[in-house]
Formats: sequence, structure tokens, C-alpha cells
Amino acid sequence: MPGRIVFYTSADDTASITERMRITNAGHIGINTSSPAQTLTVQGTLNVTPAGQGSTPSIFATSSGNVGIGTAAPATTLDVK
Repeated sequence: MPGRIVFYTSADDTASITERMRITNAGHIGINTSSPAQTLTVQGTLNVTPAGQGSTPSIFATSSGNVGIGTAAPATTLDVK
């Protein structure tokens, strides 16, 4: 039995695959990372939108580390609108 589950995708019309998500044998989930250190590790932009709220995220985290609450374009470390 494998010690992990790995999900891959490929661009249309290509044979090259890229790892997108991994669940480790410790139960850690990694999105865009092959070595999640926490229960959930996300590499890249994170967008949290409650159901029924349209397309504007309630919480948005950029890859540079800025976090926005009520804005999809946080200009500072913590940007609350």
C-alpha cells in the first residue's frame, strides 16, 4: 500500500505531467508542494469565498504573503476593507 496519494495534471496536448496535490502518510495535504509540513500547506495564492457570496473572496492570501479580508488585492501585510 502506498505511503501517500499524489494528484497530477497535464496541460492540453502535452505528455508532461505536474504534481498538483499530495496527501502524505501523516495526513498532511499539500497543494502545489510535494512536502507539506502542516495539516494543510498551500504554495501560491489562496482564495476563500463563502458559498453564495459571488466571486469576491472574503479572505485572500497572495504568494508574496499579503493577506486581504474583503479584498482580492491586498496592498499590505494585512489589508482589511
